[in-house]
Amino acid sequence: MTLHEITRASTKKSSLVCFSVFSWIVTRLLLVVFVSGAFAQSQADELPGLAELKKGDYETAIKIFSARLVTNPGDAEAEKYLLRAYR
Repeated sequence: MTLHEITRASTKKSSLVCFSVFSWIVTRLLLVVFVSGAFAQSQADELPGLAELKKGDYETAIKIFSARLVTNPGDAEAEKYLLRAYR
């Protein structure tokens, strides 16, 4: 193997390692962006009545969760929070 071939092979290997590191970094950054975006969206789309429950306005929370269960009786989340409001 000539010195030129060795240098060329070493350069290819270095390029592959750099590309792998770059890909890993980009993947992690995208993951952070998507996860933080999903978290922010879930907070913005908070279940109606939950803010009232957190404030201790149980009467209003019970009314909101009860109305939600009338329109969607299978809403487990509304049922769970309604039970908490009655405690």
